[in-house]
Amino acid sequence: MVPISEKIYADEKVWAMEFRRWPMPSPYAEYPFLLFKNAVDPAACREALEGLKECEAVRAALRGKEGVDAQIRDTLLHALTPKLASLYGEAVDARREEIERFFGVALAGASRPQVLEYREGGRYARHADDSSELYDKAGNLAGYRLSAPERKITTLMFLNTAGEDFEGGELLFNHLRDETGGVVTLRPEAGTLLVFPSHPLFAHEVRPVTRGRRFAVAQWHDAMR
Repeated sequence: MVPISEKIYADEKVWAMEFRRWPMPSPYAEYPFLLFKNAVDPAACREALEGLKECEAVRAALRGKEGVDAQIRDTLLHALTPKLASLYGEAVDARREEIERFFGVALAGASRPQVLEYREGGRYARHADDSSELYDKAGNLAGYRLSAPERKITTLMFLNTAGEDFEGGELLFNHLRDETGGVVTLRPEAGTLLVFPSHPLFAHEVRPVTRGRRFAVAQWHDAMR
């Protein structure tokens, strides 16, 4: 394993692949991502969810493709309500300077925030936010091809809580390992803001939801050195 922060390591095979590894925080940071718990009051998050309209939800596709295999991605997109836009926007703006300092970047433009829902059985297989996966003839991961260069930093705010509002739905960083060698896994908590680089070292997946409905807001940011 290759150390990338005080407590987190990268898978050696993936580390050896050629792809853009910028931005990255200092290797002396405790973790290579930022996790702001209670960035928004959890009760406010749940209250804001009541404004979502079921009729406006549409099935999400894969970037650059019209259709999608539900075994790869089974996600619904909701229209961003003014209340959710305000909660999420204020949470990110209040921490913008800390995010920039931590990753050594100046945030530039950003995508429109997306409201994501995973219902029972919903999932999103391993993927990198800025790249497409490449496979060898045996079907093994061989590398990554940059496909969304404007994505440098990913921000993700969880709107409800695993174990209370739903079961399953954990977020796994597939190529990252903890001190025991286990895959880095996060359980969503309402009001928590997660910030991480969009490149393949931070490829991730959403495990299937087994009960209830999992909600989050996601956005991708461009950045400069």
